[in-house]
Amino acid sequence: MRRVLWILAPVLLLLAVISRTAELNTLARIFLTVHPGWLVAALGLQVIFTLNQGAFYQAVFRLLDTSVSLGTAVWLALVMAFGSLATPMGTTAGMAFFVVAARDRGLSSSRAFMAGLSYYFFDYAALLVVLVTGLVILLAQRDLQPSQLTAVVVFAAMMAGGTGLAIRLIAVPAALSRWMARMAGAVNWMSRRLRRPPAISRERLARWLREVQDVVAAVRSRPRHAIRPALHALGVQAVGISTLSVVFRAIGEVLPPGVLVAGYAVGTFLMIVSITPSGVGVTEGGMIVTFTSLGVPLERAVAGALLFRLVAFWLPMVAGFLSLHAYPASPGGRGSA
Repeated sequence: MRRVLWILAPVLLLLAVISRTAELNTLARIFLTVHPGWLVAALGLQVIFTLNQGAFYQAVFRLLDTSVSLGTAVWLALVMAFGSLATPMGTTAGMAFFVVAARDRGLSSSRAFMAGLSYYFFDYAALLVVLVTGLVILLAQRDLQPSQLTAVVVFAAMMAGGTGLAIRLIAVPAALSRWMARMAGAVNWMSRRLRRPPAISRERLARWLREVQDVVAAVRSRPRHAIRPALHALGVQAVGISTLSVVFRAIGEVLPPGVLVAGYAVGTFLMIVSITPSGVGVTEGGMIVTFTSLGVPLERAVAGALLFRLVAFWLPMVAGFLSLHAYPASPGGRGSA
């Protein structure tokens, strides 16, 4: 019950702000006059988004020298979406859902974990391109806030650090063994301090490291296979921006490209860094502020942000929940080392 209230609190706060800053009857009139054709187009783009995500995961698994069918990859993408969007732990929970589901489909847990990390690496790299573009637009419009610049610089530094770490692990596989051994030693030391048996056995760690080193060796031998995941990652951002454009067209507002990219970049970034699950309440508020500061009427900005989140956030979460129950995990995946 507390988790439900925690999730709903930002939404209620957002609605309270809306009720004080915009005429609710005007907002209701906008929703009642939504163009059905553009709304159907937005839903169609979400189908394309889901298929692209499935192909994205399939390409990442292929980079790791593991074969999965497109259907299994799409199912795993929906499971990851549900775990990431519906739980307070966000991406961490989504990764756990993903690894368990992949394992139950016959895939290696270590490869599934590496696939999840690789997915986010490519995804955040593509997002960084969008964020920088959005910052340039806000800077040109003289609407760039110091906090926004600082946040993106920190995000870029984290991406640079992650890239450097990934390159080192691929170039020097032995570094991964040393790093994981130290991490396992720290965890087991903590377990001993708590008077509990070691949390990580040496045999299990050694087996997992062998599997990860096999994955690293596969990546080193097929660098060209990284091109396809990178293209799918850019496709994720392109479909997201297109969905936002179509949603605003559905309410009768045509956004200039610069305004569109800036609003999308701010919203997507807040969804990642917000303390609320998937940025509930915070993302919508940030998008509304960005759009209104760039000249979009307040009522249109509110309607467009809420409708976009309905299509791009709530519907995928429901689809992930239904897919998880309609197609329960069962052996069927096949990994190839």
